[in-house]
Amino acid sequence: MIKWLHHLLNPHCQECRLERECASCETLRILLEQERHEKSQLLKMIIELNKPPADVTMNIEELEPIRPKLMPWRVKQQILEEEDRRKAQILREKTAELEKETGIK
Repeated sequence: MIKWLHHLLNPHCQECRLERECASCETLRILLEQERHEKSQLLKMIIELNKPPADVTMNIEELEPIRPKLMPWRVKQQILEEEDRRKAQILREKTAELEKETGIK
């Protein structure tokens, strides 16, 4: 009752201000500590997620060279011509086998 009357008669005295500030400061300290703890926990989780697995091994023999996505027309044309030559050679061989089997010259 005395504090209430004191606060009513002298709302801006030094003691009242310190009481209000201390209560709000303590609340802010608690909130700040909670935020720091959450931040550290999040950082730990992110670091754990980004760690590479310890047992990762790469076989160098299985690696393929990186090829450009865009290929000049001349290079692509040569590749296509080579594939067509191989397909034509396979077709000639199969045709020759069929002619031998059927007796057609």
